[in-house]
Amino acid sequence: EIPNDADPKTGQPNPLHDDPRIGPNIHAVNRHVISPVTLRAGGMSWALMLREDGLPVDFFVSHCWQEGVFEFSQRVLESWPPGALHMWCCFLANPQPWKKQDLKSLLGSEPDLSDSPFARALDALSCQMLLVVPNVAESIYARLWCVEEARRAMEMQLP
Repeated sequence: EIPNDADPKTGQPNPLHDDPRIGPNIHAVNRHVISPVTLRAGGMSWALMLREDGLPVDFFVSHCWQEGVFEFSQRVLESWPPGALHMWCCFLANPQPWKKQDLKSLLGSEPDLSDSPFARALDALSCQMLLVVPNVAESIYARLWCVEEARRAMEMQLP
């Protein structure tokens, strides 16, 4: 069971944590499932823990960490592009157990973020679209990363 920790921004517990349609938010899933499991496996991302050589990016998922994991899963599955096999999503693709400073260095040094994992995944030749996953907790466009992902996808003319 995943504890209902205080939200990192508000300090309040997630009011939708126990809702079977919404569930624990991605912050809690990361803290209590992804980070500890991947740390025990060597500290890599969830995706690389499962598939050491990685997989091509068929589509990129833009989302908000405030969303519930059940809501996220349902929305992604309902919107999964026909013919697509692999999605790229930050909480699964980036090494979550890393310290904040190490994760920050992973984001790259270019002011336009072009060397970040986000940009590299969107720029992959195999990436065919951006899937924006809305949620009941917060607008994803409250997150600047989501705004940048959308801007970059529009610039690249990704659907």
